[in-house]
Amino acid sequence: MKTIITIAAAALATALTTGFATAAFAEPRVEASTTVSYAGLDLASPAGQAQLARRIHSAAYHVCSRSSGSSLAEKLDELHCRTKAIADAQVRVAALTAPMLASR
Repeated sequence: MKTIITIAAAALATALTTGFATAAFAEPRVEASTTVSYAGLDLASPAGQAQLARRIHSAAYHVCSRSSGSSLAEKLDELHCRTKAIADAQVRVAALTAPMLASR
């Protein structure tokens, strides 16, 4: 059985506006990913699911964090990145646990 879930994230820059002129300064898309192990977790139990959710949230935080994230646009981008990464991982977890929960 495979014991990892991949967290993938794409960090995008948000368009900036100055005065009356609007200029979009988009940084290149940065793709990053990491794996989250669920080895040793009983995903059919609430405790195992909660532990995996904590691991996923932690991984998404690390994958989506930017070292220079000081502007509001960068912070919003990080939040969007984390939200999307967690949602994508939750879909994978649901597909993984559905057969386990159905057999109970």
